[in-house]
Amino acid sequence: MVNILVIEDSELQVSLITDMLNEAKNSDFSIANFGTLEEGLNALRQSEFDAVLLDLSLPDSSGLESCQRVCETSPRTPIVILSGTDDEATVVEAQRLGAEDYLVKGEIGSDLLARSIRYSIARKKAELRLKTANDELELRVEERTRELSRMKDEAAQRQQELAHASRLATLGEMASGLAHELNQPLMAIIGYTDHCIQAIENNRNDPEKMTTLLHDTSREAKRAGAIIKRLRRLINKSTTSRETSDLNEIVRESAELLKPAMDVEISLELDEKLPKAMVDRIQLQQVVMNLGQNAIQAMELGDVQPVRLKILSGQSGEDLFVEVVDSGPGLDPENIERLFDPFFTRNKPEGLGLGLAISKKIVEAHDGELTVKSNEGHGLTFRFTIPVAAVAHAT
Repeated sequence: MVNILVIEDSELQVSLITDMLNEAKNSDFSIANFGTLEEGLNALRQSEFDAVLLDLSLPDSSGLESCQRVCETSPRTPIVILSGTDDEATVVEAQRLGAEDYLVKGEIGSDLLARSIRYSIARKKAELRLKTANDELELRVEERTRELSRMKDEAAQRQQELAHASRLATLGEMASGLAHELNQPLMAIIGYTDHCIQAIENNRNDPEKMTTLLHDTSREAKRAGAIIKRLRRLINKSTTSRETSDLNEIVRESAELLKPAMDVEISLELDEKLPKAMVDRIQLQQVVMNLGQNAIQAMELGDVQPVRLKILSGQSGEDLFVEVVDSGPGLDPENIERLFDPFFTRNKPEGLGLGLAISKKIVEAHDGELTVKSNEGHGLTFRFTIPVAAVAHAT
């Protein structure tokens, strides 16, 4: 049975509608009639109907306001408008408000009215199914987006932790040399302060000499502090943070850590006119140290003496670049292609083979590129770039 709510105040029209629906083929309609909009709305609130036949001229409402209120009260119930006028603008607006069909009184027959009702019911069901499907799809998209965001955050966290572990491993291998470098200013401080104490105890009051000793002590303390500061920067497990940085300064700090730790001669050929760059200072320092350590170990493995390393900086077209050049034994073309693969190492069987892979990820995160090529004669040249678009020019 198809339950129809007829909101119509004319008894004659209600009688005509009833007769037409009874005469329609396969008639299975049950009709409930109310003569005002409020009565019809109350009926919709209390009972379920398969469709509404709505007159636009009612004692308590007229025009398309009636359609809008019925839609708001029962948005899942299809509405067929019954009007005495055939106005195209009204038809379009009624459908925009939610009516499924619009019929003109006096121009409809039993079969047309029945088909309109059944069509409206089928169309409303299809609309509701489509809306339900869209809602479910949107929900799935939102859930998937949240899941992808979570996975991205977790991947970034894992990458950060892996990079941190790589820095610690690098410092572990360099620990002996770094301890020696730190020990030098500490021993100097002890020596200068002992001289001061002896002078005071022996009443050798020489203000000029004491001032010199204190200045020397202060210089060595600052030197030790700078070493510790560089170490803490590398050890620090901080989130990615970009700041305006001097690329040459990053290279110099890395070289200062590499020289005593690896017992190497490092020559720097730096372009002092480079603009500053918006980069993660610690990450790029890690790249320079990874490349430098890799090159030094390759030269040691090849018994190259003395161990000399060259680091260059400059600008080429749209890129800033840093090159790390060694004179080691080099590598065959097949293995060069694998250098940036995780867990591949050319230097030590016990090495993790993560330094170059992490370095490549860091450079690519800065929209740059890390490459390697064989030198003429011996050794390899590693080169990483940073696009000029990422450069913060000083004003």
